Amino acid sequence: DVPSASSPAPSVSETSSSPSPTAAPTLSACTSGATLVSLSIPSVGINDALSPQGLNAQGELEPPPRNTIWYTGSPLPGQPGVSVIAGHDEWSGPSNFWNLDEVKNGAAIFVKCKSTILTFKVTNSYSELKTDKAHNKDAQHDTSIWNFDGSISSPELAVITCDKHSPVVNHHHLSNFVVHATLVSVTRS
Repeated sequence: DVPSASSPAPSVSETSSSPSPTAAPTLSACTSGATLVSLSIPSVGINDALSPQGLNAQGELEPPPRNTIWYTGSPLPGQPGVSVIAGHDEWSGPSNFWNLDEVKNGAAIFVKCKSTILTFKVTNSYSELKTDKAHNKDAQHDTSIWNFDGSISSPELAVITCDKHSPVVNHHHLSNFVVHATLVSVTRS
């Protein structure tokens, strides 16, 4: 199982790309065809099953109510680049990512895929307007989330929800809340 708030942190298990003691460790990731199982952020009480999902007909990432999804247009967790995981903060009341905005830098995020637990460490979090016409940008084209240009080669995670503190227009929050994390260890379960 993926660690929960009451579980001890998993042990670190890394493989080295070279027998040299000075070589940087190479961390294994979820592999193509692997089954994603769950996402856990114990510090804020999130422990959800993961489902793969692409964009809707409008070209938007819209998780089903009370579901946590991995965006299939992003790398699998642990692969080079930014793997995107999304869920709702509210849906007719608090939802699965209600407490995401309380996560702190340094907090652990666990992603389980088949027989592997990937441990990520939160590096930053922020609220971002979904569309900022004044600065000619929008969250759907933010390269720090989507890595369209391939400039992010390390395994990273972006966990996204609506920012529950942002204004609501036509039943939609105007901002997203984004948590970034980097891969720190891989454990076989």
